[in-house]
Amino acid sequence: MSNELYAVFGGQKVGVYKENGYRYDIRIKADDVSRTGKKALDSLYIRNGDDEIVQASSIFDAEESLAPNVITRYNRQRSISISGNVTTDFSSGEAMTLLQQLVIKHLPAGSDIKLVSSGMNKKQVEAFEQLALSLVAAIFLVYVIMAIQFESFIHPFTIMFSLPLLTPGTFGLMYLLNVKLDMMSYMGLILLVGIVVNNGIILVAFINDERQRGLDKVTAVINAGPLRLRAILITALSTLLGALPAALMLTTGSESRQPMSVAIFGGLFTSTLLTLLVVPVVYLIVDDFKDKYIGRVQNFFGKLMAKIE
Repeated sequence: MSNELYAVFGGQKVGVYKENGYRYDIRIKADDVSRTGKKALDSLYIRNGDDEIVQASSIFDAEESLAPNVITRYNRQRSISISGNVTTDFSSGEAMTLLQQLVIKHLPAGSDIKLVSSGMNKKQVEAFEQLALSLVAAIFLVYVIMAIQFESFIHPFTIMFSLPLLTPGTFGLMYLLNVKLDMMSYMGLILLVGIVVNNGIILVAFINDERQRGLDKVTAVINAGPLRLRAILITALSTLLGALPAALMLTTGSESRQPMSVAIFGGLFTSTLLTLLVVPVVYLIVDDFKDKYIGRVQNFFGKLMAKIE
């Protein structure tokens, strides 16, 4: 019975017509007059379970109402899809946040209706989660590599202080150029983790070499900045000049690479300037802490082992 009703009111595919290499579906259904309104059921006859032909209106009651022609589901629940594009001054994340605020404001209390992102927004959220994990992994790997290089857990910690110095330049320049935080700019942040620590490595390695030659740490720190300034500037300027054309969209197809270049340019610019001031100061603070507290811990365990022996 359901197949007969579907064929009359909705139409049913009964064949395919081919012409000039094209295929056309052949569908049969009642004309508009015979399938509009409740009166259409009076002229419709179907077979019942006893193989008898009866009038369709005698089997069930029909009632006219407003309803969707298709019921869609998401995670086994009824759903309604609303799609739209954002303007140039709005990011998809900001639009989704605004929609969530509107849903909280206008939905009745205790309603089981909820807003779920899908499509490109859902993929972007998943991609940001993966990029965040990649950023944490990059920071950890950089620290481990520097710990192996310096054979110390203290000095790599000093160099890692150069990472927060990239945030004002990155996000400040993105704000000035109206660049949104997307996947490309996020990848630029991940790249900066491996780039900005180079300046700190150059300074700390030079300070350690000077101390091994017999200089005190304060003198070694004071000498590190002026003597290693040229190497730091050459390294930073080569990267800055390489990122400048895409950041200013001077080349063909640079629109997609602009967020990454802007993030790299701004972060490296501020971190280069501030690393020369912050890393030497942090080096002295961390080294004083190591001499004061770690030395005490080592002496304590040394005395404890001596008593045990």
